Amino acid sequence: MVIQGRVKQTVIIGVSLLLAAGCATTFWWGSPSNVKSTTLSLGMSKPQVQAMFGRPRTIAVQQVNDMVIETWKYLNRTLVFQDGVLQSWQSAVEEQSR
Repeated sequence: MVIQGRVKQTVIIGVSLLLAAGCATTFWWGSPSNVKSTTLSLGMSKPQVQAMFGRPRTIAVQQVNDMVIETWKYLNRTLVFQDGVLQSWQSAVEEQSR
């Protein structure tokens, strides 16, 4: 029993450190009902998108008047949020075809 308790405590500490460092998210702890779709759609929230694709490689934030514009870059797509709501996206395939 002592060993099991130490293992559980070590796992909890490890997960807590990963969460604090931003290397993990709590999305997998919840039910899949947080994600209503498996495809992108305009109007999705940042947590919904992050639950689908994980953390982006880069995030650029701009303040335009009273709006916050965020550009999230993944390996093969770029997403644009306005005040936390998905406004547009472009995949690498679309960029190459232009």
